Amino acid sequence: MGTIFPDGNPRHNTLNIDSTNPRGGTGKSLTYWVESAGGMTVWASDGLLVKDLGQEYNELYARVWIKFQPGWRFVSGYSPAQKFFRIAHYMGAGVPWGYSTNGLNGQSNAMPQMIFDLAKYGGGTSDIAGVASPRCSPGYYCSPDITGNFYYPAMNGNPAGSYGGGGTDFGDPGMIGDGNWHCWEFYMRTNSAVGQTDGIYRFWQDGVLIGQANNIAWSDTGTPRIYGWNQVILGGNNDNPYVDASAGAEQWYAYDDFVIYTPMSSSDPACNGQCTADGRLPLNYVIGGGQPPDTTAPRAPTGLRLR
Repeated sequence: MGTIFPDGNPRHNTLNIDSTNPRGGTGKSLTYWVESAGGMTVWASDGLLVKDLGQEYNELYARVWIKFQPGWRFVSGYSPAQKFFRIAHYMGAGVPWGYSTNGLNGQSNAMPQMIFDLAKYGGGTSDIAGVASPRCSPGYYCSPDITGNFYYPAMNGNPAGSYGGGGTDFGDPGMIGDGNWHCWEFYMRTNSAVGQTDGIYRFWQDGVLIGQANNIAWSDTGTPRIYGWNQVILGGNNDNPYVDASAGAEQWYAYDDFVIYTPMSSSDPACNGQCTADGRLPLNYVIGGGQPPDTTAPRAPTGLRLR
């Protein structure tokens, strides 16, 4: 739903699936309109699109393309953050989009889960940071607590922020806020046994591995079993009061070409011979690509009677 601001005028709906911002110029995308938070530490403007996978997976990839409006703003004089992506295990208690501590045995409704934010530290003066925040079962924070800031400093031998462009901040060329479409891809694997610290998280931007952790006890000691991934969630709230909430300011970002899959083999038609050794689809993958169109005419119905 749209927000009614103090001036009495409605703004955009938070979630919009339409032809406003499609990647490639045709079709539809998911556009989020985000209001400025009402103050510091006020997580506002929440909007979530939850994909129920229908079963649990021990490992999966999730990919989405994302684009920010030109001139996207972060507050200065404060350290802002905005949530964008989650992969989780829905516990089966409470609403499946509730992520506060009101689910099974006082846990979040989704546990374990990985939350991905963008943030600026040092009172908003730092370069942009991509923040992966693992949340483990049966508690909340993982032990050891693992938080990865994957846009800076440099990781995996890549200069900080140099993912095909210049500069290290949000709107610099080649960075996530430069007004172009960029690909985010996540890999999640459960730990091999309850309490084992061998669960995995990996994150790529535009095909470049930016950050990873290989020692996560997603289902830690005290969890009755290994919890697999059964939800992928787009969107989230923000702690980014870039203007006073009474101004009714909004800004948008858009998602397109959202794909969830288990690791591929080279023989999979969707790979078209280009999947990586770790089973990722090629960056140029198009939904439905690699498979010939179904041109078979539908069969005529049978067994019909007029009454």
